[in-house]
This record gives sequence, structure tokens and C-alpha cells, in this order.
Amino acid sequence: MLSPRPSSRSRRDSAVTKSVYFLKRTVANDLGVDNPSALLEASSSDEIKQTLKKNTDEALAMGCFGAPWIHVHTRGGKVEPFFGSDRLPLIGHLIGEQFQGPLTHLASPS
Repeated sequence: MLSPRPSSRSRRDSAVTKSVYFLKRTVANDLGVDNPSALLEASSSDEIKQTLKKNTDEALAMGCFGAPWIHVHTRGGKVEPFFGSDRLPLIGHLIGEQFQGPLTHLASPS
């Protein structure tokens, strides 16, 4: 037996609906995108889906297991993988730059 069709209220209150609303609002307000609905619609196109799959497959082949996953290409041609935003100071050291991240004034002096 089929389940009864959900009411308008339950569809409107679903997690998916809330997520889409949240994304539209976030994209519009925080990223300054003029037409977030068009952006969300384009994001579900076959071209975008294929690009996402290709990039995901490449990342997995390189050992990626989470986000953010960063590959640093060194001057010597070596590729060093890093996982996590807490690794940005190490990445800075590797490329010869000091990490000037947020809240550095709270860090303990080394």
C-alpha cells in the first residue's frame, strides 16, 4: 500500500526545502550573487555533475579523504598533500611564507 502524499506543510518543512532556502539566502546575502536560483539550477546541470565527478575521482586517486584537501606543488616538483585548515601554517612554511591567518594575536609566541 502506498503512503499518503505528504501535506503541503510537511513538504515545505522538509530538510531539503529548508536546505535549498538556506543555500539561496546564503548565496544571495553572503556571496553577493544576483540570481541565486539560477546558480542553484545551473549547479544541477549534467555538465556540472560530470565536472564534480571528474574532480572527485581525481581527488580520491590522489589520496583525498576529506575537506579541505590541499595539494601543494613545491619548487622541486614534489606534490605534498595536506588535510585540514589547521595545516595552513605548515603549508606556509613549506612554500616559504609566513601564515597570516585569523586570530594570530591569540597564538602563543614560539
